[in-house]
Amino acid sequence: MIRISLELNREALKTAVAGRQSQWVIEHGVKRVASVKKAFQAASERSDIHVTPYTLRHTGAVWAAEAGTSMAALAQFMGHDDSVTTVKHYARFTPDYLANVAKAITRRTA
Repeated sequence: MIRISLELNREALKTAVAGRQSQWVIEHGVKRVASVKKAFQAASERSDIHVTPYTLRHTGAVWAAEAGTSMAALAQFMGHDDSVTTVKHYARFTPDYLANVAKAITRRTA
């Protein structure tokens, strides 16, 4: 999962470099974007979607957890010092989270 993500990011960066109109990869009207954070916030406000870079980071981590990525690998990818934080925030999105609880309830009611 992480390897695929890195390859996709590399390809996206190559596409951005190939399509740039100035020496800057992150540009607007051939001018350098001084603050990606501010530019992202302004674009979010204009779109009426109102997301943050954190929203995108969290969504990506949830998708990785839903795809079955191990908490250890996800912790490393997210830059967490250990997997405790990762488990706390993302374990509930894994396919097998609480599966045993659901099975026990199903067995009991069947």
